[in-house]
Amino acid sequence: MDKLDIIIPFKWKGAKSRLSNIMTLEEREEFALKMLYDVLTTLEELHKDEYSNLQRRFRDINISILTTTNDLPDFIYKRFEIIINTKKLNEALNEIISIKSSKNNPLLILMSDLPLINVTVVQEIINRKEDIVITPGRKGGTNILFIKNPSKFKVDYYGISFKNHEKIAIDNGLSYHLYDSLLAGTDIDEKEDLLDLLVFGDGESKKYLEKLGFMAVSKGEKITLMRE
Repeated sequence: MDKLDIIIPFKWKGAKSRLSNIMTLEEREEFALKMLYDVLTTLEELHKDEYSNLQRRFRDINISILTTTNDLPDFIYKRFEIIINTKKLNEALNEIISIKSSKNNPLLILMSDLPLINVTVVQEIINRKEDIVITPGRKGGTNILFIKNPSKFKVDYYGISFKNHEKIAIDNGLSYHLYDSLLAGTDIDEKEDLLDLLVFGDGESKKYLEKLGFMAVSKGEKITLMRE
């Protein structure tokens, strides 16, 4: 059996700057925490008895949060491993990959702003037979990346990163699959993304948006974001 390592990159201080036109800094940072909480809650379900098939496959599922700060809320420290690295995302993740590749355990890299994901999505990605599974974001990024053998792969998250990762897989002779999913492909970065969370979400991040007064309002054939 393998050990499954899950890495969640998370930016807290100054989070979600592209929402600064509709949220204060304090609201954006709290919103980022709520989305992280939803992601972590989903991943913790992998330990439940109904997912015993995964437990038979992996002797341990280790969830780590990659961040640049050491002053995260207590609930995170009490339940998860924290990896502090102040380097840019590619450098930090490739350092982790280099360290973990010696043990050759599968690695799942999953972004913290995916509050719509569920356990079914995660299971389907992990159960794929290909060497690499890439979940593209709607704007061309990489929302989830599953690497069966980290010693044969490096990440490149800048630009149209799902294409970067596709090329890296090809260049290294690795089989890969593009996992297309509304739930996993929806990362929350901009004002328009909040509509998807309000319409499809049911976790703490959606509740927080509603607490702030955000709502999805139907106007004829269109749905518009409004804030009271």
